[in-house]
Amino acid sequence: MKSSRTLIAALSLLLSLLALAASASKWNTPEGAGTAGPRFNMPDGAISQQDAMAIQDYYRALAASNRCPAGTLPAGAGCMPAVPPNRWVVGQPMSHEFWPEALPRELAARLNPSSGFHYVRVGADVLLVVNGSEIVGAGMTIPVVR
Repeated sequence: MKSSRTLIAALSLLLSLLALAASASKWNTPEGAGTAGPRFNMPDGAISQQDAMAIQDYYRALAASNRCPAGTLPAGAGCMPAVPPNRWVVGQPMSHEFWPEALPRELAARLNPSSGFHYVRVGADVLLVVNGSEIVGAGMTIPVVR
């Protein structure tokens, strides 16, 4: 009788610990992350539609004047990324393979990043990064790059 109570108490404790671990991981992992790894605690960030349009307009204007954006190289009738695009995961630090660069002043002046974030460019990607860290909050590939 005593051993069955002990077994029930042990199983109850184990189930409680498993439930606690499952709820903790729910808070640290973005929905649909799959194998992206753990998400760092960070404020919510997204590239607004207005900022996305400003980024697209700026880089399309460069392409219309036959100039390739920084981080890209001329290739045929367009521009190719100097580094592979999309080498980042939302909620994860930027890869140390590539250096982030500030956006051109003219473009940066037209943008309004989410509170607690700033924009950088890595190759052909524009990333929204948590201030004081290298954690990616959102990103987009420069639209004129093929």
